[in-house]
Amino acid sequence: MVETAPVAAGPAITSIDDLADVLKSAGLVLAATDPVKLQAAQAAAANTAEAPRVRRERKVVPVQAEEPLVQIETQR
Repeated sequence: MVETAPVAAGPAITSIDDLADVLKSAGLVLAATDPVKLQAAQAAAANTAEAPRVRRERKVVPVQAEEPLVQIETQR
């Protein structure tokens, strides 16, 4: 079994600009949510009324016959 030497981690990235540079060098783009738009969307969602639950309609139960059962011969 071959043991590998532990790899030391680089310094932590603390600013968004540094992170964007690292991502750009890897061919990636940082996507972030605009806080103003997020607050507006959350406020609009809080103001919407919850839709009432639509109950399903139950099927009508067929009426049970009160007469006695009759056995019918189906084959000879």
